[in-house]
Amino acid sequence: MATSTSYAQDNSAVSAVDGVTERNANLTLSSYTSLTVPSGATVNGITLTWTGGTTGWNEEDEVMFVNNGGGFSDPLSATSGGVTEGSTPPFGILIFGGSTNLWGLTWTPDQANSISTKFTVEGEGQTAYHDAFQIAIHYTLLPSGKIIIPSGLVKISSGKITL
Repeated sequence: MATSTSYAQDNSAVSAVDGVTERNANLTLSSYTSLTVPSGATVNGITLTWTGGTTGWNEEDEVMFVNNGGGFSDPLSATSGGVTEGSTPPFGILIFGGSTNLWGLTWTPDQANSISTKFTVEGEGQTAYHDAFQIAIHYTLLPSGKIIIPSGLVKISSGKITL
């Protein structure tokens, strides 16, 4: 499975893991300019890695949404990650989604390449400090060239084969 990865470019504060932060409890990003999922590919999953912190760190309070152009997904809580002990505010990395998680949406390569994301802190009165948002689109390509079937039966019920 191949992967195309990009940091968000909407705001210079969230374009790399560099300690520069954007303070915002709710942040929508729509410019992941380095994504290059080829046309004809099958999108298998989406992983979003957030580096940042909140004033009242609780992994369950931070949720992500993704948008395929037809609307945002349902909220998704982190699947792994955690806080770096002793940092103020508490800082860490949270990972949302995964290599086989489509966030309840269907995706074409064009939709994946133009993905937007929304981060929300659901805890009351919290402030989020965003250092970086990195998206990874996991995909597979259709085989090209010869298809070799070593044994068995291939049955075509309708359609056309052009050689």
